[in-house]
Amino acid sequence: MRDITGVAMPPYRVWPAILLAVWVPAQRSAGIPDASFTRPSAVVASPGTLFRLLRLQDAPLAPPPRWRGGTEIFQMTAPSVVVVRTGTGHGTGFLIDAGGLIVTNHHVVASGLMHDAARKASYAMVHFGRPGPDGTMHLLAEPVRAYLYKVDATRDLALLRVDAPVPGLTALPHLTLADAPPRPGQDCAIVGHPSSGMLWTMRPCQVAAIGEMPADLVNVVMLKLASSGKERDDMAEQIRRLPSRRIILTSAQANPGDSGGPVVDERGRVIAVTFGGPGREAESKFTYHVHLDELKAVLTDVPREPMFYRPDPWNLGPRVELKDLDGDGRPDLLLAGADRPETLLFDLDADSPQAFARPQNIAQLVAERKWDFEVGVTTAEGETAAFYDTDNDGAIDLILTGAVRDGTVDARFVITPAGGWRYESGLKLPLLSGRYLKNPQLAARADRLIRLVAEK
Repeated sequence: MRDITGVAMPPYRVWPAILLAVWVPAQRSAGIPDASFTRPSAVVASPGTLFRLLRLQDAPLAPPPRWRGGTEIFQMTAPSVVVVRTGTGHGTGFLIDAGGLIVTNHHVVASGLMHDAARKASYAMVHFGRPGPDGTMHLLAEPVRAYLYKVDATRDLALLRVDAPVPGLTALPHLTLADAPPRPGQDCAIVGHPSSGMLWTMRPCQVAAIGEMPADLVNVVMLKLASSGKERDDMAEQIRRLPSRRIILTSAQANPGDSGGPVVDERGRVIAVTFGGPGREAESKFTYHVHLDELKAVLTDVPREPMFYRPDPWNLGPRVELKDLDGDGRPDLLLAGADRPETLLFDLDADSPQAFARPQNIAQLVAERKWDFEVGVTTAEGETAAFYDTDNDGAIDLILTGAVRDGTVDARFVITPAGGWRYESGLKLPLLSGRYLKNPQLAARADRLIRLVAEK
């Protein structure tokens, strides 16, 4: 549910996640220098792409048949379900052990996390509830911090942990994992916090299908069946390069805000984690969930210490294009996004492999991260971040983050001599500037290319 932040997003169908040529109308990108998709661009996949293509839209669908025993399942499940709130929106999570470990989606915490410089860790605010005598859940007055311990962008899962007492609760209720994997036709239910509903909303449903995403999605399969020869082989190779995971489809009617919530079986055990749905209203008869097997894999190795979450410049939108800003015959800017550019990555010294610059090779350029940029900026997920390779050694060592105010941001991550990251806030720094680069020639070129983008 990529529109979990509450920002209105245009619906569009689940595209076959393979390399295609498309024409994208020019649109203005808020918060970053103006840049437009004004010529054919390539549709490629990164860990963020598939999640951008699966969005939940409210749809007036007939409710599924009522599941007997729903009252008991709600009472067993709801107390373990929490609200995960960041600075850009909310999602759902659930406790998976008595020690406060919470499962949610990666995209729920991919923007808007707060940062604790003393603990060197990022955190979200988590709201708990307590069952009342009327059988409904009652929101507790005070939220608590839940620190980030693990993220898996490919599986779209993240782990948080509450490591302090929760006011109003003497113990933390938690869910358990099912012993057997889900099966098509199985009765189940989801519990979450849909933006168009109420907190702790339960929906009985059935498991509709199980498979691999994206290879088993109908649109992708049909495209393969309609092709032959080299075209089919090329398509198979493109699909093979995409991040893949096992998912289930259910007949649940999930909304934005349900992301990260549990899917439970008839005994209240977790069989999957909600993450999204088709973007078109006419196709919104199913909800997509991360399969139990993928959740088990993430839970096998939980770090002992919390972590900083830093923005990732490679969490690209589905459309990618290379541009030659200064007309010297070599591309120097990578644009990526959905309906408009959300990421700009500047290769100032043009040392990216030129063989990858051809349109048919852009997918490989992204998959192998061969675009060697020195300055980048992204506004994806409602948050702005700028990235700098200050010493041009091929590794990002400075990240500026925050809401853009007069072209400035208020915080930064700085890499330390030991290889870790230090977080500093309360600053007022220019978002895009060559001043951060140690090489004077590259600094001057950065300022020039930034001006060219702004002029376009």
